[in-house]
Amino acid sequence: MVMHLKQLYFLKHVLPQPLRRRFSGSWHKLLQWEHLRRTASPEKSERWNKMLQQECLKQETRFYKQFVRPGDLVFDVGANIGVKTAAFLAAGARVVAVEPIPFCIDEIKKRNQRALTRGTLTIEAVAVAGSRQEVSLRVFEGYSTLTSGSPHFVQHVESFLPAESRLITVPAITVDDLIERHGLPDFLKIDVEGMEADILTGLHRKPKFLSFEYHMNPPLWENARRCLGEVERLGFTEANLTGQTPKLLLGDWLQITSVASELHRLFGEEDRWGDVVVK
Repeated sequence: MVMHLKQLYFLKHVLPQPLRRRFSGSWHKLLQWEHLRRTASPEKSERWNKMLQQECLKQETRFYKQFVRPGDLVFDVGANIGVKTAAFLAAGARVVAVEPIPFCIDEIKKRNQRALTRGTLTIEAVAVAGSRQEVSLRVFEGYSTLTSGSPHFVQHVESFLPAESRLITVPAITVDDLIERHGLPDFLKIDVEGMEADILTGLHRKPKFLSFEYHMNPPLWENARRCLGEVERLGFTEANLTGQTPKLLLGDWLQITSVASELHRLFGEEDRWGDVVVK
């Protein structure tokens, strides 16, 4: 028997709290999406999915055009299947997509054949860490965006996601190694599910802009706190924030030293996440 989202709607109050928070405010949108999916023909359903992807790309591209100009070099560290890679390319950037999971790499290649042919996209099939080493990553089946080598992050995911997972061991290099190979990026994006602080310890030159993912959940906050210290070490002085959509939350940029208190003012210890963008 297949349980549809309409049935799940009546069960949402008995789901684990972290999972309820993940879907907070989204139930009606999910129900609308399911209705369209179930009533549309295969051709219409495919068109609907393409429209959603195109709208997502437009939003991401519009956001990153604030920081990336045509011809700029961008490192997309933790590229996954290339959603943000596509946005950087659409903004006119030259992109180095860094991703160690083979099926994600295949998806990036499939979606960006033209950029690969033109030479505006380079793929580095490695992980990034604070030093050259091998790292073990836990991959959650069907949820590749949650892949992580952070024990705290893995434990957090396992607390709300009943999915099978497997460990893979992959080679890792540093951001300094990437800079030696490709040059200093104008924008460095790091989104690696709780491993951002470790990666930043392997960076010793300052890009124009840098972003890293934060999580407000208390067991995961230490990673964000360390990241703030690392970007201050690199010489960044100002920061802005995003939530779970590509939009700056603050009208004015903050001093780096004020970011932690501002995040806690906005979200407390809610299970919220987004990016810190620094310059």
